[in-house]
Amino acid sequence: MKIRYHSFFTEKVAKDFFKFHLGVRSNAKYIYLAFALLMVATGAFLAFGKDKLVVGIVIMVLAPVVLAIRPIQINHTIKKTLLKQSFIGLRYNVIFTEEKIVYQTSKSSKDYSWDDVLLVTETLKYVYYYVSPNAAIVIEKELMDYGERKILREFVLKKFEKEAKFKKYKRV
Repeated sequence: MKIRYHSFFTEKVAKDFFKFHLGVRSNAKYIYLAFALLMVATGAFLAFGKDKLVVGIVIMVLAPVVLAIRPIQINHTIKKTLLKQSFIGLRYNVIFTEEKIVYQTSKSSKDYSWDDVLLVTETLKYVYYYVSPNAAIVIEKELMDYGERKILREFVLKKFEKEAKFKKYKRV
């Protein structure tokens, strides 16, 4: 198997990756949800159990605000991160073989063995090959030939499914 993929980074692809990585894959959303639920429970306890109606209602009203903060934080982080990046518009090539993944730009080339891949995640539009906890090789599915994409997907499933290193996200 030798599959070649050619693309370039656009701001949209970068935003989509960061939204997925920070919003969907991150466990921080559960911390925010738990904190909001704790606020609702505390507010209800104060309002109805301790006769502190106004304080309890204020705390319960603030719970959705806590949930709204997370997407705002993610968007702010993405904007801040993209301002610092020089990879927007950069062309890259990826070569997939049975032994490794070769990631090439006009400035550098990096080989990753399949053992270096921490996780492979598939969404409706992308496949992310995580080569570090916060970085991935991004493949836009529609830019890859369907037959090659199918061969690569079967190879990845065979390679990673037993190790639980492959995850498909249906709604993203």
